[in-house]
Amino acid sequence: MTTTSTPSRRRRVRAAAASDGVQPPVFSPRTRTLVYVVGLAVTVGSVLVMTLAGVWFPDVADKLIATAGGIGTAFGALASAMGVAYRPASLVISEAKAED
Repeated sequence: MTTTSTPSRRRRVRAAAASDGVQPPVFSPRTRTLVYVVGLAVTVGSVLVMTLAGVWFPDVADKLIATAGGIGTAFGALASAMGVAYRPASLVISEAKAED
């Protein structure tokens, strides 16, 4: 019995994008959206903690502010790295090269 395998949707999208000369996205839209939404929620939470730490917990406010700042920065770096890996500017660059 022989089986034929069909390429996955992801492979078909990558192949179609490559044939058009466009670099396909590294991460799926769902993954990027999830990271961006979680990063936004963490950033909002970090800002609230940094803002209210002195009022709620004056004894450990400096440690809370430093921790919240570090967590917010880490998620910001992750979201930024995913945006760079996605490289939306590559589409603009490839279109400009095609026009020349």
